[in-house]
Amino acid sequence: MSKQTINLGTAPTGVGGDTPRSAFLKTQSNFDELYAADTVNYKRANIVGSVSQSGGVPTGAIIEIGSNANGEYVKFANGTQICRFGYSGTLALDSPLYGAFVSGWISWTFPSGFVSRPNVIVTPRDDTALFGFVSASGNGGIENIRLGQNAASGSSVRSANFVAFGRWF
Repeated sequence: MSKQTINLGTAPTGVGGDTPRSAFLKTQSNFDELYAADTVNYKRANIVGSVSQSGGVPTGAIIEIGSNANGEYVKFANGTQICRFGYSGTLALDSPLYGAFVSGWISWTFPSGFVSRPNVIVTPRDDTALFGFVSASGNGGIENIRLGQNAASGSSVRSANFVAFGRWF
C-alpha cells in the first residue's frame, strides 16, 4: 500500500479537504503499514539471530554467532562464513617433510558447514616457530591439517588457531 495523504483543502479554512474521520482513517492506515513493516525490517532486535536465506535472498537476521565442540562460527546474511578453532594438543613432530618436522594429520570438523571448500589459515599460538600445512583433501565439512616446525623433532604440546573463510550458501 502506498502512503495515504490527507487532503487539507483550501487555505485558510480547509474547504474541500478530507473530513476529520477520513483524515484519521488515512492516518490509521499509514500507521498500520509502518507497524507491519517493522516486523520484517532490520533493527537492533534482529541484527544478531538465526541467519537464513531462500534462493540466495537473506530472510533471517544479519549475523549469526554460534559455537560447539568443533569451534566457533560467524555467519553473515550475504553468505560469508568464518569458523575458528583453537587447537592445543601433544603432537610428535618427527616426520620429515619439505625440510621440516611435521605432525600427522589433524582432522578439523567445522562447527558449521560450508557449501564448498573454504580457505583455511593456521597460525601458531606460542613461540615455537610452528606453522601449518593444509591438505588438499578437505571439503565443506572437514579439513585436514598438519602442524610443523623447522626446529628439532620430538613430542610436546602444540597450540595453533585454525580459521576458515568461505560461504555457507
